[in-house]
Amino acid sequence: MLRLVLALLVALAAQPDQETLVVAGTRALVDALFSGRTTALVGRFGDEMTSALPETQLKEPAATVVQQAGAYRGVTDSRVSMRDGIRLVVLTCDFANGPVDVSLAWGDIADWVLAR
Repeated sequence: MLRLVLALLVALAAQPDQETLVVAGTRALVDALFSGRTTALVGRFGDEMTSALPETQLKEPAATVVQQAGAYRGVTDSRVSMRDGIRLVVLTCDFANGPVDVSLAWGDIADWVLAR
């Protein structure tokens, strides 16, 4: 019985929690956005999301950030907080001209990140 309990505890400890999955999904989204892979990103959207946020609306602000901050190098840090049922993920991104904090708020849409 003790072995079963220990095996269950080890298995549960090895499972990533929802916060870890949301951060990983957010990192993948930001990486795709600033690495110019917006077509692949939009391909993950459903019809409603594609209509609300077409690819051109993703490309323009990302291009502006890259023009001002320089080449995107990756994510160096992440912070997560909860406020009124909304999960805020702040990623510190490394750009050629210095770090930039990118914030994304997730409500029910966190299911979209977790499912991909």
